[in-house]
Amino acid sequence: MLAFVNTHVSGGGRPELFSDGIALTRWFDEHDLPVDPGEVTDSDAARARGLRDALATLLQAHAADVDQAELAAAELHLRTNAESLPLVVLIDSETSRLHPAQTGVDGAFAAVLAAVATTTATGQWTRLKMCKNPPCHTGFVDKTKNSAGRFCSTQCGSQLTMRAYRSRLKSK
Repeated sequence: MLAFVNTHVSGGGRPELFSDGIALTRWFDEHDLPVDPGEVTDSDAARARGLRDALATLLQAHAADVDQAELAAAELHLRTNAESLPLVVLIDSETSRLHPAQTGVDGAFAAVLAAVATTTATGQWTRLKMCKNPPCHTGFVDKTKNSAGRFCSTQCGSQLTMRAYRSRLKSK
């Protein structure tokens, strides 16, 4: 799920990984989400960007204040997508897990939502956050004891602190 969220352009030089259908097919293949190469379209890439951005908004809400209207729109977008991407419960003698009820592009998107549901079920959902450093905005797992982490690394925290310091110096 974090790999899906971390596909956007960043100020650190990360390219857009869902730029078109070909790029999305490549990402699906790299993450063992089987789709037929000719099946993925540019509109699927746009749909992936929308799904990713909605998930990113929720992860931002775990780390910082987010505009409530933006958060509500992201939640609605995810709910709407989830309704068209059914999951089934696979049960065996050892465990149970959510699995896409469809194959292809919809199945790949459903697998991402299954990962979200699994993360929630394990109690780790609120520990998934987006780095508060604007050029970075990388999704990360907050491993702090009190779940108060706001940055993906100490480097990002230092960069934001240094920018604030320089801004205060300029304003004097």
